[in-house]
Order: sequence, then C-alpha cells, then structure tokens
Amino acid sequence: MDGFSSTRLSSSQDAGKQQHQPAKFVKQWTPREKRALRTLLLFSFAMIILPISGYFAVKYVVLEGVLGWSDGAIGGAITSVVIIHVLIGIYVFLAYTEDQKTD
Repeated sequence: MDGFSSTRLSSSQDAGKQQHQPAKFVKQWTPREKRALRTLLLFSFAMIILPISGYFAVKYVVLEGVLGWSDGAIGGAITSVVIIHVLIGIYVFLAYTEDQKTD
C-alpha cells in the first residue's frame, strides 16, 4: 500500500505543476471572416438606426414641418420601408460581389 499511495501522491503533485494551455479548438479568424463580420455588424447597426431616424426626419421635418401636413406617419413609414429595402439590396449585392472576388 505504501508504494501505491506514494505513486498517487507524486502524480497529483505533477498535475499541480502543469500550466494551463489554451484550448486547441479555438480558431484564428481569417481576414475574409473578419471582413464578413464587420460588414454584418455595420449593416445590422444601419438597419436599426437609419429606418428609425428616416421615419422621424420625414414625419416631423419634411411632412409636418415644411409641407404643413397634420399627420405624416404614413409618409414616414413608407420612407422606413424604402430605406430597409435599399439596405437589404446593398447587403445582398456586396455579399454577391465579395463571393465573386474570392473565387
């Protein structure tokens, strides 16, 4: 029993001395993946900010302020929908042309 416990003790002491290594399954991002993520984040931010600001700008400044309409909500909503469609079209176009450049 003495030999078993001393062997067990020495293996546990060795385990305490080992340093932690970073996980080997962590992958470094390629420049193409970084560019794709940057584009996705940019368009996600634009999909939140631009339609909302476009709605309020058209509703309050253009339709109610300049033109004097009493309710410009429909015009602001149409503007938001157009902005969203334009952003989606630009995103699809960029994704399509990026795929052609790399092939």
